[in-house]
Amino acid sequence: TQLYANEAFTFDATGAKSGQFVDVSTVSGEVVQHARTDKLGRVFLDGGLAAGTYLMTSGSGKSRCVQQITVKPCPTDVSPMGPLRFTNCPSAVPTNLRPVFGGESFNPDASQMQALAGPHFGKQVPILAATAHEITLASPQAAGLPTGASPIWLTNTANHEIAESVPMYVYDLQGRLTQVRVPSGSETHLMLNLQPRNCPATVHVNILSGPVDFGGGRTSLDTPLHNGAVDIPIHSMPGATGPFNVGWNLGNVVFANAVITPFPKGVRDGSQDAWVGNTHSWHKGNCDYSETIVGGVITKSVVVEHCPTTGKVKQRRTEETTGDGGRVVIIENTGECAEHELTQHLFWRMTYDNNNKLVKNEVSQDGGKTYKETKN
Repeated sequence: TQLYANEAFTFDATGAKSGQFVDVSTVSGEVVQHARTDKLGRVFLDGGLAAGTYLMTSGSGKSRCVQQITVKPCPTDVSPMGPLRFTNCPSAVPTNLRPVFGGESFNPDASQMQALAGPHFGKQVPILAATAHEITLASPQAAGLPTGASPIWLTNTANHEIAESVPMYVYDLQGRLTQVRVPSGSETHLMLNLQPRNCPATVHVNILSGPVDFGGGRTSLDTPLHNGAVDIPIHSMPGATGPFNVGWNLGNVVFANAVITPFPKGVRDGSQDAWVGNTHSWHKGNCDYSETIVGGVITKSVVVEHCPTTGKVKQRRTEETTGDGGRVVIIENTGECAEHELTQHLFWRMTYDNNNKLVKNEVSQDGGKTYKETKN
């Protein structure tokens, strides 16, 4: 993780338990922060740290754990951040690895973000570390995610911004050595198995050490998996004996068989959500809400307020983004609520530029068919 001077961030205090104190000190031993971990063993430093190298120390005795981090000086060419979005996502992630995502406008306080993944986005994945431009998630194995493809649905609970990542492919590639009987006696084979089995993929295998090869003097090879498995013979070099080490990793992967559920279904603000296409709707109190989301950005939002006495629509507020980065807000007062002082059916239309400056204010008295500019 790239950390910059005075930048707020959350870090995972390795080995620390919930509620345990962590000391942040310079390499010379000066303690500059003394913070308590949250229930996930994380620490949030709101003011960040000055540029330099620091030691994060938790526990004592045999359980004492020390981490080292480096904080770089602030870059001079920092561009202003836009809305919450992912910019760099891992395409394939081993089930035991913590995936790291790059982006913009992440909340550096990881406790104020929520990441969902898995079938129907039914699994919450802990966010262990965060800056404004990078987050680290718990491993899929720790989060209980199955193998296969899934985007990450990220919500900043502080401002309700949302973003969806491209799918990451969670896989589990295991290998073992076994003896296979052959006419001359026995032969050592490397057996590799991939989950999910229906993912077309290639594995890269290489001899790390020892007097063996894959035949013909080859010490590395790339071979396709068939139904998630491959059997690779390992040959001893003529006249040589001794231990050997072999390594493997996933090569080219085809994700065409991935089945992606595009939007989560869950609970927001205590009310049941509904999704139709890319429009998210929910109800709370006397209001109905909906948001249309394209590429993780809210392009249209509607709030319909009902009269608490009659249940009729009291006011409807619609906001849509424009192509130049501005927005248009239309407020309709129906005049149907006895508790509202306005009984006339009116529309107001307000146009804002990309700097959120009001550039036009209009009113309509004919049901929104025509508008007349007003200074009020």
